[in-house]
Amino acid sequence: MDPMDGVCACRVRAAVQGWLKVIMKAALPLKLATLLFALLGVFSAFALDLELDLNAIRERLPERIVPLTPEQLETQVPHAYEFDYNFKPQRGSRVWKRIDADTWHEVYPDGTTSVFKVLGHATVGDTEGTIVVKISGNVRKTRTPNDGGLQAFIPDLGSKLMHHWYRNTARGDTEWNDLAEMKNVK
Repeated sequence: MDPMDGVCACRVRAAVQGWLKVIMKAALPLKLATLLFALLGVFSAFALDLELDLNAIRERLPERIVPLTPEQLETQVPHAYEFDYNFKPQRGSRVWKRIDADTWHEVYPDGTTSVFKVLGHATVGDTEGTIVVKISGNVRKTRTPNDGGLQAFIPDLGSKLMHHWYRNTARGDTEWNDLAEMKNVK
């Protein structure tokens, strides 16, 4: 998964690949072409190293966050839900799906998908649930960064208040905001 949203990295890779074609057509010495291929490899490795440090994010948050157990994943953590979003961008139903033990997807009405990683299980107010952070998605369409600052709290199944909560620590939020009632919780 490309931590730089795919857009920037893809453009840079395409530009480098374009230059490589020009170099090969111009018949520059093989050593220069080899050097450029090596630089492309370094760039790819650099992009992979930019993955978010989820432990560092956990340590900065006020909640005590613990790993989810297999039993919690089986019996307490929802598999999917949706809620009505009445603001820009893209008013309409937002569908959330648990992909695996560590990953959630938020699907916008037009099919745009944001990827969230699980930080762990925590208590917010009187409610237990899962905290996730956004790590990937089209920033222009979602209008939210992929730096882990956008966070969601997903209550455990059967909680008294089944609402989708969020905060954006990147813009200074410290408190959770009640965004909407969760519907079709599975």
